Amino acid sequence: RAVTPVLGFAMAWRLEAMFKKGFTQEALRDIREFWGKMLDKDSRTAWERLDVYELNRTNYYDALGSFCHSWTASPGYQLPAWVVGVRPLEDGFRSVIVEPKLDTLDYAEATVPTQNGEIFARAERHGQGCKLYLELPEGVEKCTVKWAEDQEQIVHGCGKYCFSDKVIVEKR
Repeated sequence: RAVTPVLGFAMAWRLEAMFKKGFTQEALRDIREFWGKMLDKDSRTAWERLDVYELNRTNYYDALGSFCHSWTASPGYQLPAWVVGVRPLEDGFRSVIVEPKLDTLDYAEATVPTQNGEIFARAERHGQGCKLYLELPEGVEKCTVKWAEDQEQIVHGCGKYCFSDKVIVEKR
């Protein structure tokens, strides 16, 4: 935390690096802290600046810059991609990976739009293990579910699946 970016653009890259290197808990902490402030202020948009703690009518625009800044919306991509773990392995999501990283969360779910339909994934903590509910649209030819470096499962084709971190439970 030696350097904390104040602009959403820089924080997006910081979060991406943290998620890629396995610092999920720290990335989630930053999202709660910085984006939580926006939610606490009842914002319906993502502000350009992340370092604004007190707002009043005289400093509102100067403090925030843009009220709706696309780069500051990065958790909208990063949470489905790195916490639920839904990412493309090939163009067009023909091949995907689902690699849940719940860390301290009890569950996480996402619906990821693709050109062939939506991918739905919900990862839940169950005792010492995890379960994953997954719906794949037509056009997804292969899905790799990865629980750990040495623990993955592969399914082919669209459909509804239920996995545990031990075995494929069922194709529903």
